[in-house]
Amino acid sequence: EKDHDDISEEERDKSNTDGEGTDKNESQIESSNAGPSKGSEDYNNKRSDIGKNEGESKIERAPRGKHIKKTDLSNENFVPISDDFWPAIVEHFGLTPAFPKQQYMSRARGESKVLYFISRSIKENLIDRGIQDRITVINSGLKGFERQNILRDCDMSYRVAQEGIQFLIPYMTKRIFNASIDDFHKCVRTGLIKFDGFSESFRKVLEPLEPGSFVVVLEGYEKDIVKKMFVVMWRCRGVAMNCLVAKVEMEAIIAKLRALGYVGKESRELDILNSGDQDKHEEGECMD
Repeated sequence: EKDHDDISEEERDKSNTDGEGTDKNESQIESSNAGPSKGSEDYNNKRSDIGKNEGESKIERAPRGKHIKKTDLSNENFVPISDDFWPAIVEHFGLTPAFPKQQYMSRARGESKVLYFISRSIKENLIDRGIQDRITVINSGLKGFERQNILRDCDMSYRVAQEGIQFLIPYMTKRIFNASIDDFHKCVRTGLIKFDGFSESFRKVLEPLEPGSFVVVLEGYEKDIVKKMFVVMWRCRGVAMNCLVAKVEMEAIIAKLRALGYVGKESRELDILNSGDQDKHEEGECMD
């Protein structure tokens, strides 16, 4: 009986021990499944990772915006300009017979808003050989002429573009004028430019000019297309004009004038790029 009692006690102890181990293992499994406790470092790191993953998934699943119809013509082919289109422009700017009309092209279905000057090599070796049938030509050439949105006392519906003016200058015989370095410098500014600030000789050239675009060339640089000392202007109604040159290019022209040794008065230098605001109310009377 004693042996039996001892065996019974040993079995009971073993059974209790196994029960505690089982409970302990089950507790560990439940703890593992439950994850780190709230407030612990592992818990906070895990929440941070979850938030990061949720943010990434939101970016990936971001809804598409509303479809916006394209207004540019970057996918349209470059097409030749009809010969019937040119007579008015040739007459207005006095373009010589050597003017390369065949190198000016427009975008298809673009209503010829912009006429681009295409280099001969690009036109003959690529465009004329059907490159546009195989690939989409996004951009090529320089703006030569731009159509006017509003015509005010001007019969010509196109104006000269500053971007490609250096390739038009050699063929122009009308609406192109030479200016001294001082008068040329006064042309390079924003806002409305009154005639009374120019020399008398230059005013006499400007006053009888009809409204529309024209070109002012720095004396001595008429044939230097590399330095491009040309500015496209717009003759306004009354005795004023606008400079149709982007501010970035204005700064470049002023820098080239300084390189030539010309330095204007400090007050005039400061007004060149800051006068746009004070003359903004007057610009509406001249250019749209």
